[in-house]
Amino acid sequence: MKVLCSMILLSLIFGCKDSNKNSEVREMTRNSDKIFKIVEGIKVDNLSGIFESYSIEKSPKGYSTITINISAQNIIPIFKQLAQNVKELGFLLIEVGTHQDIEKTLRKSDHDPFHKDVYYLDGMKWKDAEKIINQYEHQFSQDGLVNFGFGSHSGYDEVYVSSYKVFYIYANEPEKYLKALNRLKIPKVDRVKTVWSNFNHKSPGRRLALSNCKPTIWGIIERLKERGLYLAERRED
Repeated sequence: MKVLCSMILLSLIFGCKDSNKNSEVREMTRNSDKIFKIVEGIKVDNLSGIFESYSIEKSPKGYSTITINISAQNIIPIFKQLAQNVKELGFLLIEVGTHQDIEKTLRKSDHDPFHKDVYYLDGMKWKDAEKIINQYEHQFSQDGLVNFGFGSHSGYDEVYVSSYKVFYIYANEPEKYLKALNRLKIPKVDRVKTVWSNFNHKSPGRRLALSNCKPTIWGIIERLKERGLYLAERRED
């Protein structure tokens, strides 16, 4: 089931650090490094009370929503550990800030909202989606304007990395994800405090495009269109 979340967006252009490290050989450091880290393309001044943790609640529609804080260095490894549990066949979801050239035609003033383009690649096995995640892991994990996920075509069963890289899992059967989170030693709390709780007019969050990455996320989108990726929606963000 495709679940879409709308978030406020402030987009800027940001550089890209050179990174070719594969997440398969990158050690997860939750226990050895207690400092919660933010990705390159996100700026958050206040991280008070933010740490790796999860909470779960039941939605009015009957499925469960699991909210998870994950530190920057662990985003791709943990995403893969969770997404492999999604029932196949599934879809790869990519949400990206609308390219600035298009935004110039959509926004008539500084007060107008930014926009987000929502793309899907349907009918996938996880092993095929994982190859794409591995190939472009730096852009997926570090670009502040990119949200991504993997979900099932059957029922609610989706792992989604949203704005500010907060994880959400939507599941009719959450037990498999709870087992995985326990195995990953991510603590459960009554209610996760995400970075959204610390934003105010004096200390806003900023999401930044990694414009110097090659390819950029927009270049990746064009490449994946050749494999069937399609634009499902453009909407205010």
